[in-house]
Amino acid sequence: MYPVSNEYKNAMHSSVQKFQVTGTVGDTAFNDENILAGSLSITNQCSGSENIDIGQVYIGELDCTFVNLNIGRYDWYGKNINIYLGQMLENGEYENIPIGVYTISEAEITASGVVVKAYDCVAKLDKTCSALSTGATAYNLAVKACKKCNVRLETTEEEFMNFANGSVVFGAYAETDISTYRDAISWLAQALGCFVTASRTGGILFKTYGSEAVDVIDNFNRFSGCSFSSFSTRYSGMSVVNMEKQTTSYYALTPDDALTYNLGSNPYLQISVSHALTEMRRNVLNELAKIDFVPFKATCIGNPAYDLGDVLIFSEGLADGNKKYCITKYTWNYGSGYTMEGVGKNPALANIHSKSDKNIAGLVSQTVGDELFRCRVLRNGDNITVADGESKSVLFTRYLVSQPCHVRINIEVLLTITPTNQGGTAEIKAIYKSDGEEIIDRYPVETWGAGKHILTLQYDLEHDDSLPHSFDLWLEMNGGNASMGVGDVYEVISSTGLAADNNWEGTFRGEDGNLYIVIDGQAHKIPDSIEVTKTPNKTSYEADERLNYSGAVISAVYGDGSKTVITNSCEFEPISGTPFDPEQDTYIEVSYKIYTVEYGTGFDLEHNYATGIEIVTLPAKTDYKYGEIIDYTGLKAIMNFKDESNIDITNDCEIIPSEGSIFVYGNSD
Repeated sequence: MYPVSNEYKNAMHSSVQKFQVTGTVGDTAFNDENILAGSLSITNQCSGSENIDIGQVYIGELDCTFVNLNIGRYDWYGKNINIYLGQMLENGEYENIPIGVYTISEAEITASGVVVKAYDCVAKLDKTCSALSTGATAYNLAVKACKKCNVRLETTEEEFMNFANGSVVFGAYAETDISTYRDAISWLAQALGCFVTASRTGGILFKTYGSEAVDVIDNFNRFSGCSFSSFSTRYSGMSVVNMEKQTTSYYALTPDDALTYNLGSNPYLQISVSHALTEMRRNVLNELAKIDFVPFKATCIGNPAYDLGDVLIFSEGLADGNKKYCITKYTWNYGSGYTMEGVGKNPALANIHSKSDKNIAGLVSQTVGDELFRCRVLRNGDNITVADGESKSVLFTRYLVSQPCHVRINIEVLLTITPTNQGGTAEIKAIYKSDGEEIIDRYPVETWGAGKHILTLQYDLEHDDSLPHSFDLWLEMNGGNASMGVGDVYEVISSTGLAADNNWEGTFRGEDGNLYIVIDGQAHKIPDSIEVTKTPNKTSYEADERLNYSGAVISAVYGDGSKTVITNSCEFEPISGTPFDPEQDTYIEVSYKIYTVEYGTGFDLEHNYATGIEIVTLPAKTDYKYGEIIDYTGLKAIMNFKDESNIDITNDCEIIPSEGSIFVYGNSD
């Protein structure tokens, strides 16, 4: 809801309300006298017509017939309409609120006036998107898209951080059906659990559906004809199409007793390692789980102070004052009424059986009863040696439970023991870590002489949630060394309601503090992040000057604090050599991809424009008698720039009177 005073809120609920409209069409002001009665209407929505959606980017529309405005008949198209609604307060004064900024798309001259159709700034996003931005957070991707479309982003970076996946550095699947920036913004908003709409001041906003009611509307303040559903729309499941594998992954809450939301083939939820994708997608599901709204339709006195996504409480009459009602669509007819609508489906009508038919691709198990899901994980793609006195992680895996359950972990390790003392024995101790915490009540120990042995282990865990978990096996040696060959560490996890990938790909933090990624059983060191260690030699540009990133140093930063220069492996957007565009190129995106992980960073460039010219040295001769020849020898003029640099422009200046002219004064010709 637009922030209004308490006096305004009181006036909204009074039995008699009085309004006025003011605004401008271009530079021409208008008021009620310039609007044909009953012709002004605005409509907008943030969801579809049947169910509550995320990722929607709808364009708001204004229709109006203007009269007696001093605007040429061919000058209407493309002008902005800024419109304000004033409500009379108890003291007789008007409090004005902005309604929006709309650009005229059609203007028809009629006997009644100029019939205008205009759209809000979301329409500017319908610009061809030649390349999908990637390797950056959602905020930076949104900033880039808005700059390309010459529209202002009014959601702050701090607000983005509070969205689902707001801190994620997004990669994007290359093969998509994205053709415009509105398409790209839509997918991005969906990955954040948001929708996108125009602000009241001409920018765009990323918003989530509200959770707290902004107003209570009783029976007294509703027109007749309001309708309220007998159910509340909720989501407990979500499916995502995996574009590369052409399968569908299904994610569920516990209990899974409500609607299933289909995200489709979101390109921003495709590129990452398996467990990271799971977390990103479940973040969206957790945002969907906050939706619990009763569908409704209601018409009130015409006061568009409410915003899309606002939650209301309707009390008395047919309404249930304990439930929440969310605005997903409105139509405001000035002088008539304000119709609000909240859509949604009945969870009781969801096809529960269809959920068990989803291809879960090893991410969520829909098993029931005593059926078990088993996962075999090969962790040691390289040889492993644990030296005397050393402890080392030899097996790490991550799994997901879809319901509270008992998990059994069976491990078999083939190893060769070499005691420090010939003919002696060595002790091997197993250390378990669950979700990163050492399990201190169980330390299996074996004592062996030289030779090959099999270490057989079993551990049972109880989980009462529906979350990802990890299990880590460390081995500690005393009195000798232990060595394991490729594939000698073997694990089986079994449980009801368990899910995991047969060939687990994931990340783990090694003993050395570094981050590793496992691909096909092989562990590879990857950075924690990348950084701009040194900005380019040149960071200040004039318009159309060619970009040059020489001198830039981009480094990969590892968990142990070390850094590696990766500049030549990075991609810069826009690329070096591109003419500098002051409107779009003030932030350069840098991306780096290694294995299946993509990182993003960037640096700022400055628009270096001329700020004025200055005479720094006067000519040697400045005193003249009538008829003498003017001589500017010694004159020096410079042009100053924003970065405090300057250039000598003496020879490029036009001086009046010109050098060599005859000096005259007074009224002389």
